[in-house]
Amino acid sequence: MSEQIAAAIDIGGSKIAVLVGGIDAEGKLDAMALSVVPSVGIKNGAVLDIERAAEAIRKAVAMAEEQSDGEIGGVFVSVSSRYTKASNSHGSISVLTRDNRIDEYEIGRVLEEAGNVTAVSQGYEIIHTTPQNFVVDGQSGIKDPEGMFGYKLEVDAYVVMGLSSNIMNIQKCLEEAKREMDGLVVAPLASGMAVATREEMEVGVAVVDVGEDSTEIGIFLNGGLWYTSTVDIAGALLTSDVATILKVPREEARRLKEKYGDVYSKDLEGEVTAKGFGANRNFKVSKQYISDILRARTEELFEYVLKEIKRSAYDELLTAGVVFTGGTSRISGFLELAQEVFPSHLPVRLGSPHQVIGEHGRKASSPEFARAVGTLRWGLQEHGRQETRGSVGPSGPFWKKAGGFLKSLLPY
Repeated sequence: MSEQIAAAIDIGGSKIAVLVGGIDAEGKLDAMALSVVPSVGIKNGAVLDIERAAEAIRKAVAMAEEQSDGEIGGVFVSVSSRYTKASNSHGSISVLTRDNRIDEYEIGRVLEEAGNVTAVSQGYEIIHTTPQNFVVDGQSGIKDPEGMFGYKLEVDAYVVMGLSSNIMNIQKCLEEAKREMDGLVVAPLASGMAVATREEMEVGVAVVDVGEDSTEIGIFLNGGLWYTSTVDIAGALLTSDVATILKVPREEARRLKEKYGDVYSKDLEGEVTAKGFGANRNFKVSKQYISDILRARTEELFEYVLKEIKRSAYDELLTAGVVFTGGTSRISGFLELAQEVFPSHLPVRLGSPHQVIGEHGRKASSPEFARAVGTLRWGLQEHGRQETRGSVGPSGPFWKKAGGFLKSLLPY
């Protein structure tokens, strides 16, 4: 039985997904409800029409409430890194406990200090201050200093700032849907928590979530988030290529992509019927031609992802390589093409949300729900941390900003 129950919402380019669940005693995510509705009023992770987006959110939440037989008040939300900025920061404090033992409150103070010394761009606000390395009395390389003794506590941190207007628009949609925002997590962190293992995060891994409107990249080292980025090439562009080149409606292009799509094969046989514009505009197209269209754009996607990984300057530190997830990664031949494009020192694999159980566990374990699963995991972790800190120190807005890897995030 789960100790805590929470709800997460993934406001994506093609769908709005609401996931309700909790963490059981073994660290597995019990998916009690999972609702999906088409995304409207949203593009590239931004709200374009508050009324329409709010109505879609309201519908998705109502469906999840019906499945879980309970009422959802607040939700945890993921935000695209497209609308964030980030910088490395350093915080330093004197330990003020009576016996100089470092507790969660002192850890919170040093993370807050790292956020305070960050130059926050106008129109942005801090949404994450994630630790990369703690230093106690000059001793570095400490992942979790809680329980240690020391006089001076320092932290190297990765500070993520979100575009305030985007956050306010999302919040307004939730208000219109009669819901509250319990917390905000940057999308690459959420996806990483869903599909990467603890070991991969420790030794270095890039998690690449290929969605509908964008591809989110998160780089993890020493158990923490070190870099985030976004590439504009994603599933919608693959669909658009098929629609433009074959001159068919987008829905038909999506059908051809999902049913016959293959981005790797070079010797496909046979033809399929495509439905074009106008009366009696049906025509034959070879499966190989569809494959060639999709392959060209997917190769471009991989090249841009590789450029972003190199741009981070951490490419040589990614011992675990690259984990791809997201709905578009399910297309046939995706992994084989990635293996062909990426250099040998960056091994690649496909990732699905792990350790998900419950009535909706099988569905939630699909790569297209990685962001929703990770957002829920993050939300449950933050909820538990805030309850723990209730006896240690204040639990104001800062605690929602100080998300990080102070405790074990992953079930294995």
